[in-house]
Amino acid sequence: MPKSILIVEKNDYVTLKIAEYLRAAGYETSRAKSGQLGIGAIRSSPPDLILLSNDLNDLDTQAFLERMRNMVGKGKIPVLLITKKNDNVAETARHLDEIIDTVQKPIALDRLHLRISEFLRVPFTKDTRHLTSEVYIRDGVIIVELRGHLTQLELVSLKYRILDIALADKTLTKRFYIIIYDLEKDGLSQESFGKIFSFATFFKDTPPDNFKVLTSSEHITQLIAQDPVASRFEIVDNYIEGLNKLKALYLKEGEEGIRLEFLQPNSVLFKDVYDAQGKRIKERGKSFTQQELNALRNRGVKSLYYTRRARLDTDHQISADEDVDVVLDAIHLTGVMIPEQLMDYESKKLLKINILIVNSDREELENLSGFFSSHGFPVKESSNITEALKITTATMFDFMVVDLELKDGRGLDLVRAVQKLDTLKSCNFIITGKSVQVDTVKEAISLGVSGFLKSPVDTRKLEKLFQ
Repeated sequence: MPKSILIVEKNDYVTLKIAEYLRAAGYETSRAKSGQLGIGAIRSSPPDLILLSNDLNDLDTQAFLERMRNMVGKGKIPVLLITKKNDNVAETARHLDEIIDTVQKPIALDRLHLRISEFLRVPFTKDTRHLTSEVYIRDGVIIVELRGHLTQLELVSLKYRILDIALADKTLTKRFYIIIYDLEKDGLSQESFGKIFSFATFFKDTPPDNFKVLTSSEHITQLIAQDPVASRFEIVDNYIEGLNKLKALYLKEGEEGIRLEFLQPNSVLFKDVYDAQGKRIKERGKSFTQQELNALRNRGVKSLYYTRRARLDTDHQISADEDVDVVLDAIHLTGVMIPEQLMDYESKKLLKINILIVNSDREELENLSGFFSSHGFPVKESSNITEALKITTATMFDFMVVDLELKDGRGLDLVRAVQKLDTLKSCNFIITGKSVQVDTVKEAISLGVSGFLKSPVDTRKLEKLFQ
């Protein structure tokens, strides 16, 4: 019989997010919008676990727990407390018998699932065939990268990662760029594929041309054509054209800017912001005070910008002789791209993510190995292709960090060879290199490479992404 979970939360979106994911994970869920209704639900049908918000309108946490204790007894039903970041109640809650842990908003669904599985002693299995997905913001465009096998849980998680990011920054123009590298065709039904785009129903007023899908697969194109949501989106079928369309999204006049009237004091910025002359006004992770916003308005500033102007040729195309920094700059990316899965290392290391680093430069190999090891990831090292292939036939890896120029061949050839191994079809790849030409970037993207690090790697930049 499936375990039952009661969600006591006033916010409809948070409840919908948790309930949809937990139902996909095999749990029964029920919901109460207030503390009083939650107590009534416990009285009529005690759940196996309660997810309790500390931000209810009628009862505070202490009062709710006291009433529950009087009904069912002390410590009988475990409670996970939902808190906001830096909320003082989180520390107080650790001393209450019913509270087994706290989870912070915005809730990371896979981490929540892991905790619930531990407390209810429900087996938590990691499927070797899974969806690899990245969701990130680049200058007002939300980019979604996909490949791998579509699983129900990961599709729900993807949907709410997109929505969390979109809802977190009220200044964003909602424009989405969905890049589909390589989805496994086995079991790829029309219904499961369509769930990729279910997040779009939350943006009913967003014009269809604000959605772009980059894929060269005829099979995927056919599925898109038959989906009632995705069929309205523009499909881009080659990488260079895709880059230029993405670049065009960024460079639409006025839309790369933040109108000052929309900025709120004490709201943390996702990126650095600049004035019209390219001068940096505020760093990523910082916030404006009301006085600073007033000072900008008094200076006649009406908009700030997520980036400085892109460096482009006169024909506004990416030229073939530019290296990766310029190519990525042209579409407003940094020279450092790291897959999101690695950044949430506190939960991911519990799932034993393994990393193989392949680099012929001994100093850089030790530098990268030391960095990932210090963040709790199991790491193996190799200095050449031959040795790396031997290691990969004996061990399964979730990530490989591969240098482009190895002493016995090309790093991308190693990527191509490893992808043929059944045990490593879901492996993620990060490329390092001193000078990367646009053709190399194109080849890497076609192979599903999801990260780039410019050599020599500056671990101080990496450290900022892992905080």
